[in-house]
Amino acid sequence: MSLDALFPPVERVIFKKNPLVEVIWRATFEPLDDLSAHIPAFQHELSDILKLAGVLPDAHTGEDVLWLVSSNGLWRAQLAASEVRLTTTVYERWEEFSQTLHRVLDALRVAVPELERLNTTALRYVDVLDRKLMGCEGVPWTALLTGPLVQWMHTPGTLDAPLAGLAQRVKLELADAQSLLLDLRWHVEHDEDSFLIACVFTHEAPLAFDEVRHAHERLRAFTGRVFRSFLTERAAQALEPEPIAEA
Repeated sequence: MSLDALFPPVERVIFKKNPLVEVIWRATFEPLDDLSAHIPAFQHELSDILKLAGVLPDAHTGEDVLWLVSSNGLWRAQLAASEVRLTTTVYERWEEFSQTLHRVLDALRVAVPELERLNTTALRYVDVLDRKLMGCEGVPWTALLTGPLVQWMHTPGTLDAPLAGLAQRVKLELADAQSLLLDLRWHVEHDEDSFLIACVFTHEAPLAFDEVRHAHERLRAFTGRVFRSFLTERAAQALEPEPIAEA
């Protein structure tokens, strides 16, 4: 299945009413024998942008995880025995995010020089559409959301009363060892005026380090297309798009 066929190209834009609430890069690799031996070098390489927050046990596995956090708390990196992550809540442009992402990736290479490849690499984008923030209070969701994956997520007969807790989770297996996981749900942390769209783009085959940047560019290129495919023209305009000139 081709992403081009599913999600046709669209103009690249920045939304003034930015719906992105979180972006995460995650990569996995062969488990390290001793995480603590690699922590000092990893921390040193990033010390100008991220400060030590601690080494804490993972809530699910209990394994140690190194946490580094920016001074404003809006960026954080995590290093575990078999994965590395970068998270931000202030994403605006790929060029800015990727600069920090590849700083983290380079730090991993310095800290673990014997590491030759990544097993997987993934980008997760989480958007929340809030009708109040969009200036669309009272506008039916059917006038804002489109596409077959969201059309059934309504109470039959009304088409605009969301079913509490109802979610749609779909994984698409794509060409060239890539996949797309879509998670669509009414954003219960807010109220029925919010709708969450999470997209996880993954390269699921091992990559040598000199191949990673190209893989990231390929994954990133489709993020705007996928998100835009769920928006009607009315919703897109409510977010106040501004075109981005491609470098």
